Order: sequence, then structure tokens, then C-alpha cells
Amino acid sequence: MAVGHPKYTAQIKELQDLVFYDKTPQTGSIFLEDPSFSFDYAHILPLVEKCSILHGHTSSVMVELVGQMKDNLLVDFGIAKKIIKEVVTVFDHKFFINRKYLKKEDDSHYQIQFNGPKGMFDIQVPKDTAYLLEGEATVENLSSEIIKLLAPKLPQNVEAVGVYIYEGYNKGSHIISNISR
Repeated sequence: MAVGHPKYTAQIKELQDLVFYDKTPQTGSIFLEDPSFSFDYAHILPLVEKCSILHGHTSSVMVELVGQMKDNLLVDFGIAKKIIKEVVTVFDHKFFINRKYLKKEDDSHYQIQFNGPKGMFDIQVPKDTAYLLEGEATVENLSSEIIKLLAPKLPQNVEAVGVYIYEGYNKGSHIISNISR
């Protein structure tokens, strides 16, 4: 029994449009979101005036895995969580910056330099606290970078990875990518 306006009720025809796949192997997906999948970081976005100064965020990550299931299982949650945690840990407490702003480096430091909307920026950072990116240090690019690090570690039956990164509260990025092996 349903209560509500009749215009919202399903018609028999709509029920016939539902399709249940009975194929082997079956494609499925899982998603994992855990408090341990968060990281703190600093970055600079010289192309965005408000963000062209050094500032930081705490981001949380959710990962979706898509692929061929075996015995109604895509990947054991425990195994997936361990892999994701390994990758996210690499990002924690790092300074993200576009590689193109690298002016020079020595054995232990990067010299970062660019002219942005707030003037000339010139900073030297220890290599072990920095993470150089191909492209700007946007949340979209961080999602892609996590996918690049996750893909080789995932079981062969995983065919695609989606990464959601929340930059603070109520905003973020979702990137999904096929895994080519």
C-alpha cells in the first residue's frame, strides 16, 4: 500500500522497464569512506587570486571501485581499505605545487618561484614535505593523482576507480577513470 498523490505512483509499464542482469562475470562496484582516509595539506593556486597565497585544507576521501565480481565479491573491504590508506597517507601534511613553479633544487630542497596576482612568491621547502604535481594543485588534480597511485596496487578485476575528495566542508571533486593494464 502506498500513500500519496496518484501522479507519483508507478505504472505497470515502468516496472517492466527494470532489468536484472544475470550474466557471469557480473560487474559491480563498492565504495569506501573512512575517517582514516583524510589528509591535511597546503597548496598555492597562482591562477586564482583568492588562493594565490599559501593556505591549507583538511580533505576527506571516498573511493569507488568498479569491476568484475567473482562469487558476488569485487574486492574484500579490508584489502581495499589497506590499499587506499597506504595511498592517502602519502598525501598527508604535504605542500602541493605545480612542477612548473620549480625554479631549482638540491639534494634536500625545492626552490619554488612564481609571479602571481599578489606579487612574487619565492619559497624554499624541504623535498620530503613537498609533492610536485603535473598541473595546478587543485582538488581535481589531487583526485587524479590518487587514482594514478591506486591503480597499480588494485587487483586485476578492478577496471575503474572513482575518487571523491572533499576540500573542507560541502565542496570537492569527483574523478572517475578506467584502469588500463
